[in-house]
Amino acid sequence: METTRATHQAAVDYIDGLRDRIVSALPGYVSKGVFLSAAIEFLIANPKALSYDRQSLDRAIIGAAFLGFPLGEPFSLATIGGFKNRRESASARLASLMIEYRGHMALVYRSSRVVAIEARPVYSADAFDYDLGPGAYLHHKKATEADRGALVHAYALARLPGNNTSIEVITRHEAEQARKDSPNAHKSASLWQTRPAAMWCKTAIRKLTKHLPRAGADRPETAGRIAGAAAYKELINAILMSPELYKKAIDHLSFEFPIDPDSIAIVLDTMRDLYKAEQKGARPPAQ
Repeated sequence: METTRATHQAAVDYIDGLRDRIVSALPGYVSKGVFLSAAIEFLIANPKALSYDRQSLDRAIIGAAFLGFPLGEPFSLATIGGFKNRRESASARLASLMIEYRGHMALVYRSSRVVAIEARPVYSADAFDYDLGPGAYLHHKKATEADRGALVHAYALARLPGNNTSIEVITRHEAEQARKDSPNAHKSASLWQTRPAAMWCKTAIRKLTKHLPRAGADRPETAGRIAGAAAYKELINAILMSPELYKKAIDHLSFEFPIDPDSIAIVLDTMRDLYKAEQKGARPPAQ
């Protein structure tokens, strides 16, 4: 208990010391309270981060602020990892800002040059054909059988203005390599174990977003021109108010990537319906 209290206080004191720099870096459409609270909760949940080299930890947190990405769960936009310092005289690990796949998607959407992104797993019984050459196309028809067989591919596609599409497909080999690169993939609670299809889709999205147009940290004066900025801001506020309700809505909808404006609207509507149902003691809304 004392250790928990000490960690909590250390996290609060550290973020309070960075408050002015964080606030100066944040885009105008990101709530200061949301970001600061998320940063404190991240450090409480990951106390090892407080032992990282302080200058690098400062840079990582300010970098997240500059991008407008609250750290950790339930946002899943960015996190901070610790890496061995190569300097022989240094003992503290270096902190590094790591953008999650949803963060990469958010940057892509902010460019205003991507209309929507979606990803799907493909099973052996599905009808699936694609070509990523100059005349790129993708055809996917889900099998009607209850058992669609083994995972064989996953794909992600971005719909661009002018009815154009960008496509990426990953194979079992690529998914397996991504699993091997994940340090916690072998653990029973890892999503690679419990929800492999979602992780295949995540790998496809990572690959896709590497070559899509993206924005940096949009400043307050440009926030109004960001595609989906209003919906994104509303989602963050809803998550802050009730992360438990957000998680219930995601589970209820079986959504993997509620990032585009249409998906965000569905999630928000479901959160409202679930809240009303809970207030009345009724069943959850039908899918």
